[in-house]
Amino acid sequence: MRWEYMARVRQMSGFRIAITGTPATGKTSVATIVGANHTLTVRNLAEDHACLGDFDEMDGSVEIDIEKLNNSLSPIWANKPPENIVVDGHLSHHLPVDAIVVLRCRPEVLSDRMRSRGWTETKVSQNSEWEMMGGPWLELDEKSVPIIEFDTTIAGITQITQEILNWLESGFSPEYPSKRIDWLE
Repeated sequence: MRWEYMARVRQMSGFRIAITGTPATGKTSVATIVGANHTLTVRNLAEDHACLGDFDEMDGSVEIDIEKLNNSLSPIWANKPPENIVVDGHLSHHLPVDAIVVLRCRPEVLSDRMRSRGWTETKVSQNSEWEMMGGPWLELDEKSVPIIEFDTTIAGITQITQEILNWLESGFSPEYPSKRIDWLE
């Protein structure tokens, strides 16, 4: 099955695609398949471009100067890449990409996923609230690049990957979701 995805991805080359979403929504799993051998992480890009900040001992994370990273990548990424590049990370939608895939997950399921990873209750609570409020949508400019959204609560990685590849093949149609996921409805 994986070889089919890689063959389809090669046919649609030349895009930088951000896979974003609240932590634990499935970004890395999806990015690994969609990106085949061309997946970058925001963290690795930040390391490579000297955009890492201080380590936060409270939640075990490292600050990333996303504005500096964006400014560093913009001139380098001005030209179309020869292969599709997938950028994995909950800050990837801030980078100079050609399209954005937003992964969402029902907050109570997301909380269970984070707890199973051993995250602190503070980190679980903060990320679940972020997802409840809309996650990356709170930071997106809908007029910048095509955006699509998927609910990973029940849908499996194979189904989501298939739908992303269909979206790429269609030329990013639709460019924006007709209705966004809203957990508060």
